[in-house]
Amino acid sequence: MKTSTRSRSANGLADGASPAPPALAASVAPVLQAQLAMMNELSCALLEGAQHLRHLQMDAAHEAQIRHEATQLKLQGDGDPGAMMSSAVNAAGDDLQAAWRYWMDVAQVCNQTQLAMVKKLVGNAAPPMAGPLSAMPGWAPMGDWIAAATQPRA
Repeated sequence: MKTSTRSRSANGLADGASPAPPALAASVAPVLQAQLAMMNELSCALLEGAQHLRHLQMDAAHEAQIRHEATQLKLQGDGDPGAMMSSAVNAAGDDLQAAWRYWMDVAQVCNQTQLAMVKKLVGNAAPPMAGPLSAMPGWAPMGDWIAAATQPRA
């Protein structure tokens, strides 16, 4: 790990650096505050999505363990090769279905997380950017995506 060789003064500035003029600092402060607040809001939305993904993973692992324990009991039960093969094939089919559901759920959580983050960005847009998304330069496809993602499914 590299350590900085620059020393800092009591005000946190590198030696020889001068603080920003008060007028500049006052004009930049609201923008900086808004950017930091937005960054924190986005982090919260991302972390919430990560928690949802972790719960999905734990639930999927728990369900798989229950399925495999049941299959193990069947395989230990009788020595009929046909029944053992049937149990193994059924377990594999159940695993494939569970994997499909898991990945669909992961995709849904990722989509919801992304949508929440975009809504925060759009909802907190600066006043010159306010208005319909289609009127904002470069945002029309995003507006189409948000509209499609928020429509109720049949």
